Amino acid sequence: MNIIFPPQEEKYINNLIAKGVYATPTEFVLDAVRRLRKEESQRHDRLMAALEEGEQAIRDGDYEPYTQELFERICKDALADAKAGIKPNPDVCP
Repeated sequence: MNIIFPPQEEKYINNLIAKGVYATPTEFVLDAVRRLRKEESQRHDRLMAALEEGEQAIRDGDYEPYTQELFERICKDALADAKAGIKPNPDVCP
């Protein structure tokens, strides 16, 4: 497999190698792939935990039925957060 990086990224990788952070470009790419896999696995675990929490809340009767009013409140809150510069949770809006 051959990978061609844009000059700016290649320079960044070569600087890390020169600093001794990585021995080779291959080592850098392998580390990046490992980190991405770990991040995706953690995100999956958080999603499954949130789903279980939601299912438990439903079983316990601890939920709010979805209505037009709830939808409008969610939209209003999202717009207020956006105006205030509050970014959405990356697990919800990547």
